[in-house]
Amino acid sequence: MNWPDSLTTVVEDSHDALAQRLAGDVKDCLEKAIAERGTASLMVSGGSTPQPFFAALSAMPLDWAQVTIGLVDERYVDAEHADSNERLVRENLLVGAAAKANFMPMYTAGGHDAATSAHQLAIEKLLDSQAGKLDVVILGMGGDAHTASLFPQHSGNHQQIQRALDTASTDGDLVCTMIPAEAPHQRLSLTLKPIIGSRSLFLHITGESKQQVLLDVVDTSDPLSAPIAAVFQAKRADPARIYWAL
Repeated sequence: MNWPDSLTTVVEDSHDALAQRLAGDVKDCLEKAIAERGTASLMVSGGSTPQPFFAALSAMPLDWAQVTIGLVDERYVDAEHADSNERLVRENLLVGAAAKANFMPMYTAGGHDAATSAHQLAIEKLLDSQAGKLDVVILGMGGDAHTASLFPQHSGNHQQIQRALDTASTDGDLVCTMIPAEAPHQRLSLTLKPIIGSRSLFLHITGESKQQVLLDVVDTSDPLSAPIAAVFQAKRADPARIYWAL
């Protein structure tokens, strides 16, 4: 597979081996951040793919009290809901020694707009404490080539998707609200701006079906139809890394 220069790849034969490799590399990034600035930030994605990675990372020796963990995106549901990414993280990553980490929830009661505004302020504050960049962001990818909760455009959200994918935007949007065409629940999501601006960016992908999606998307020039393509096209000093297992 011919990847753009903006990407490097790490391939393992099994999900468990990939989870251990990714956890070790993320740990190294977080340790480096703590050594340089005293604290570190980690934004993770939900779904079933990262669960083995969460288990592996939570067992890593690290000064977890200096790590802030947040979400790349969240379904707008209560934190106890079965579909909550917060619940997934609390049950699978914030355990053992990693329970000492600081967690930034995305969901807050009071409505989608209030939650989006509150998280915008929280991310701005975190960036101020981290010299303007998130340390580590881990993305997944759906079978429709969405990433975070940046779904392919559909009727009514063209401008919203375009703004969320605009890393050159000066309006300061770091968080957005999305309404997927088919997936359940309204979503809160980081925009591409803080994602691409992160110091280390990982794409965690598994399965043969998603391999074909990657093959199809890597040559596309239209992030509106395949939002993950915007990550592929981004110019970064430290290339994004794809971690995948078949």
